[in-house]
Amino acid sequence: MNFKVLESQRKLTGSYYTPQTIASFISKWIMESSPKKILEPSCGDGVFFSEINNIARTQKSRDVSIHGVDLDQDVIQDLKLRKKKNEFESVALNLVHSDFLEYSIEQTSKNTRFDAVIGNPPFIRYQYLEAEHQRLTEKIFFESNLTFTKHTNAWVPFVIQSIKLLNAGGRLAMVIPTELMHVLHANSLRKYLIDTCQKIAVVHVEDLFSSEVLQGVVLLMCEKKSLSFKGKSQIAFPTASRFDLHNGHVYEFLQTINYKTSENLDYKWTEGLLTPEEKAVYKKAKDCKNTKLFFDIAEVDVGIVTGANDFFLVSDHVVKKYALQKYSKPMFGRSSHVKGVIFSQKDMDENRQQGLPVNFLEFPQINKSLFSKKVQDYISFGESQELHGRYKCRIRSPWYVVPSIWASGVSMLKRAHDLPRLIHNEANSYTTDTAYRIRTKSGIKEDRLVWCFVNSLTALSNELEGRHYGGGVIELVPSEIERLVVPYVDMPKNALKKLDKLYRLKKSAGEILKEQDEIILKNLGLNDKEINILHSAWVRLRNRRQRKD
Repeated sequence: MNFKVLESQRKLTGSYYTPQTIASFISKWIMESSPKKILEPSCGDGVFFSEINNIARTQKSRDVSIHGVDLDQDVIQDLKLRKKKNEFESVALNLVHSDFLEYSIEQTSKNTRFDAVIGNPPFIRYQYLEAEHQRLTEKIFFESNLTFTKHTNAWVPFVIQSIKLLNAGGRLAMVIPTELMHVLHANSLRKYLIDTCQKIAVVHVEDLFSSEVLQGVVLLMCEKKSLSFKGKSQIAFPTASRFDLHNGHVYEFLQTINYKTSENLDYKWTEGLLTPEEKAVYKKAKDCKNTKLFFDIAEVDVGIVTGANDFFLVSDHVVKKYALQKYSKPMFGRSSHVKGVIFSQKDMDENRQQGLPVNFLEFPQINKSLFSKKVQDYISFGESQELHGRYKCRIRSPWYVVPSIWASGVSMLKRAHDLPRLIHNEANSYTTDTAYRIRTKSGIKEDRLVWCFVNSLTALSNELEGRHYGGGVIELVPSEIERLVVPYVDMPKNALKKLDKLYRLKKSAGEILKEQDEIILKNLGLNDKEINILHSAWVRLRNRRQRKD
């Protein structure tokens, strides 16, 4: 987690604007329903106003009004100036300088409703919001009977309030983070959407949204339940191609959407990405006798939390310079430090020779004055960098003594590009919170777990349970790791060393899985066709995460 004072103004305000192609695409869908009264809760650069105005002009419609809200006074003034210049001549434009959450609560109490809502809400972490915005966010969750968490993001209450302001049968189209599909803090919103909407399309966009946003995006396109609607909510997870976007083929695209009932969706929506055949094979594999939940075979703990990794993780050069040998313990902290699935003393020595930070500094609980002069100098250097004022450091006394220092026989790096992996920690090295410490439960062998973890079933489970960010990185938190499915089958002799060699030879994730599947998934009882279905499902979801064609 970063600190608010270290973040850019753009990130703190969530001000990332929408590409014209995406704005045009969802504006056409909104206008297809012939709305008279449209809400834009975060005006930004006015791209949606322009697109709706262009459509209204083409349709020769003169009875469309757009109500735009924005917290930035400069944005409102700019749009008013453009309005005076007759830039939006085909629509009636009403602009309001206000915080949307405050505005929406007031308008809801007045029973104000709109035929459509369109926009790109701000992406701002809860802890970066001003105190008043935090209060309004909590109020919205409470009044909506939804579970609140401080892990939420500004776009979540924006969507909730936008749905509330829709007329029955009205449409909502918004650009929101891919997080909607899988993060825990969006679980309340997912439930709310299913409860209030008759149709929900979460559209994956092949083009990256913005190089400035470390975040994948989807287009949320919903229809609120009409007064006559009696059935079950329908949901779909289609992909909009570059051709669809750049050529504006929204009507043709809509014909390809395959809606399904939402009743079988888990607390996450990622399983909705599977085809019926893939879902059936995945269920069969999960139900096999030797398939285990990770929770049943191992415990997951965070790594050592230092609060200042650059100070506590150092190279041999720093150890020698400040005479820190007495307090130095072996460690690894990054994926680049681990070449395979085994971390041995030889790996530690090679990292040391490369000048990598392989030493963790474990200071005893004594007063600074009792250390040698050189060690005191090093601690003073840390204080000159104001490290003792950082949150994790300042709540400790003394600040340079790190708690919960222990090593585990198995580790798991928090983030991965292609394929999460477990590491057999033969060197008994420490790890920071860039990795998890894994302890196997009674009767479970560490080396066997590391080997069994690499297969297409578990790889697919990673995609379904994990969350992902810009650049295609996948991350799992402990509660998500505990839900992973792992085939725990007999391990042939030297199998872990062979797997380790495949990684060190830099074989592709697909090649490694294919070799592992031949043993692990066949021992589980799956046939070639079923194994290929699981592998293909993993490839498709991995490519989707990484924005590959």
